[in-house]
Amino acid sequence: MHGLTYWIAQFLLAAASMFIVLIVMDLAGGASFAASWPMSAAYALAVGAVFTGMRFSKSRRR
Repeated sequence: MHGLTYWIAQFLLAAASMFIVLIVMDLAGGASFAASWPMSAAYALAVGAVFTGMRFSKSRRR
């Protein structure tokens, strides 16, 4: 079983990569960074939590 540091790193990687994807999509659509970053950050944190939670539950079943 992986330690806490591993799961924190997985969460941060998932959330950061999703934030970058979302912010690039918003900026490409013509939105400003100031208007886009709060919602992009919220979605990125939610997706990071779901992704990490799914990986954590799968690792516990093994």
